[in-house]
Amino acid sequence: MKKLYDANLNRLFPLSNFFEKKTNLSRKKFIISYLLGLIMGRNVQFCEVAARINEEVEVESNIRRIERFSSILK
Repeated sequence: MKKLYDANLNRLFPLSNFFEKKTNLSRKKFIISYLLGLIMGRNVQFCEVAARINEEVEVESNIRRIERFSSILK
């Protein structure tokens, strides 16, 4: 799942229109993996989505990433 979007990331999802500042590459990758986790998990709870974002790291790390990202949007 994680290399699926790397090749055409900027054409696929131009995020600079949604944020005030320019969006860096790691944030774009996180947003896409978060959206894919929401779709695959069919659930909006952080623990369920975090288990599907990046299986190589601990679920608690992904939960913290989701919480940090959601605090930026508020």
